[in-house]
Amino acid sequence: MKNEVLKVVCYFYENRFDKAIIVSGAGDYASLIQFLRDSNKLLVLLSPNSKRCSILLKRLGIRITFLSDLKNKLKLKSKKKKPPISTKSYKGLFRSYVVSIIDL
Repeated sequence: MKNEVLKVVCYFYENRFDKAIIVSGAGDYASLIQFLRDSNKLLVLLSPNSKRCSILLKRLGIRITFLSDLKNKLKLKSKKKKPPISTKSYKGLFRSYVVSIIDL
């Protein structure tokens, strides 16, 4: 976690990105997210779901997009119905990650 935070802050001061997308529900990233928000560099905070999102992130007063809420919107429509994928197979897939910094 420390390496990711340090990398983002270094990239910020080197002006290597316009906006950051953070995927995490962990409160460990609250100070980084607050720093990015205050610097107008935070594009979006994505969290796996509202139940597993830290109260420290919720208290920042920023909009958090929960991936669990987007689940139905992200499904592709198909003529052939396929059985739904079990959420058990994705257990642990969404952990705390600082997503690659992208230029927009």
